Amino acid sequence: MISISARYLALCSLPFSTLVLAAPFQGRSSGIQWGPCDASLEAFKVAGGYNGTINCANLTVPLDYTNKSSNATIDLNLLRIPAPKGKSKGSLQFNFGGPGLVARSQLAQQVLTWQVLSGSAYDLLAFDPRGTGNTLPYACYKNASEQALVLPHATNVNASDVAVGEAWVGAGNLAGACAVNMEFAPYVGTAAVARDHMSVVDALGEDGLLHYYGGSYGTALGATLAAMFPDRIGHMIVDGVIDAQEYYHDTAEAEYISDADATWSAFFAGCVAAPENCALASANRSAAQLEAAFYSWLYKVKEVPLGDNYSTLIDYTSIKGFVRQALYSPGGWGQTSLILGKLYEGKVTEALALLAESYPVAAGAEPQDKVDTSATSNLGIRGVDKTVRVQTLKEYMPSIEKILNSSRIIGDISAYSQMAVTQWKTSAVEIYGGDFKVKTKNPVLVTSNSFDPLAPLRAAKRLSGLLEGSSLLINNGYGHTVLSQASVCTIKHIRDYLVADKLPANNTLCEVDIPLFSTNVTLDAVLAQVEKEYASKER
Repeated sequence: MISISARYLALCSLPFSTLVLAAPFQGRSSGIQWGPCDASLEAFKVAGGYNGTINCANLTVPLDYTNKSSNATIDLNLLRIPAPKGKSKGSLQFNFGGPGLVARSQLAQQVLTWQVLSGSAYDLLAFDPRGTGNTLPYACYKNASEQALVLPHATNVNASDVAVGEAWVGAGNLAGACAVNMEFAPYVGTAAVARDHMSVVDALGEDGLLHYYGGSYGTALGATLAAMFPDRIGHMIVDGVIDAQEYYHDTAEAEYISDADATWSAFFAGCVAAPENCALASANRSAAQLEAAFYSWLYKVKEVPLGDNYSTLIDYTSIKGFVRQALYSPGGWGQTSLILGKLYEGKVTEALALLAESYPVAAGAEPQDKVDTSATSNLGIRGVDKTVRVQTLKEYMPSIEKILNSSRIIGDISAYSQMAVTQWKTSAVEIYGGDFKVKTKNPVLVTSNSFDPLAPLRAAKRLSGLLEGSSLLINNGYGHTVLSQASVCTIKHIRDYLVADKLPANNTLCEVDIPLFSTNVTLDAVLAQVEKEYASKER
């Protein structure tokens, strides 16, 4: 856990390129030849419970869309899951966020979920975006040994009285390593990925429109796609919205964590409401008292970390990293309470065993001796997209204060990544420089939880207000993106939008069907209920 949380937060900095307003790209591709997929994707498919056919292909696209005289190209690795009923409305493309998530493996594990949400009416399609997978992977180190030597340093600006300075220098070092070793960094920006999506549309030869789901960072990409190609938007769902203006132009990006504290407070409220499923529950303590007890314990761990009398050290930063991960998915909060309960008692070995159950190594995962590019992909893409740079820690201190004030629970572990991004030394050859106030050919569906720890509802409201004709659908729950605490109502609205072109009324509010700390209602159960309701209508 310690190494995961540290890696996830880190990276690179510097001069920014000229902002380029989008011009349409005339596709140079000649079609897509589909074939079998490799064993790793088949493993992800099986792990997700899907036994149907998946197809893979490569699509050659320009390395640099802004340089019409260049013949340099790259191959996009594509994954397609054909519509199971044989009749498809077209291809629905995906970006699951990060930035830096490898989209093909994510989709391969979520086929059954998305067949329900799309009514099995689309071919589901994803490619690994630039900077991820085999598509210009953002590798800033020559090997895993070099990476291991470079990474260890403070990543929590509040961990000690010297942590801010250490984190600043460490983030700058990472930025420098990426500048030296990642020669293709200028070509992994969001604008280029947006053009890749449209190249796929052109190569498919369907209706010429983009049908797209973007979650988390995928909403910034979605907003960019809508602004760059408004006349080519078919169906678009942006879910768990981050503010695209802040993403491109703000040194702090503090808003995106502004509902994290409310989400963490809901953890304790849910614990009190379902004490039989929460290891931290006490008959004599309110939710506020449980939360106060957590922080009291956490600050003791800050002074004296926990150990297992062998090799493991659990400190303030690693616990915050664990909580940050837990905030994503309320469905795992019962297990979160068990792990915290063991840590409260000092039973580190037992807590680690429970943690391993919660976050098992995925099928098809990379071997441990391979360079981990997850952190460098995330921050590298963000870094080349950023239009502002900061040269000194003194200059950056107001941004740190802004981040710390945005969230008590994860603000201090979020500042480090922003330090790296604002010190990045490379910029994308094209950065979208316009606004996001556009009218798309077809209306966009914006979705959000009432409380999302990494994508506040206010950002979704703001984007919906900018995209003329769009509609905001609010899932009255917690977690990151709407499936984290699922609702039959929400899923049906998404399905009706994709299948029947029915847009819900703006600001529609759907109640969730999975209570916090539930042990008998799952996402699979909610999806099954949706399928049952539509099947009865079709009879």
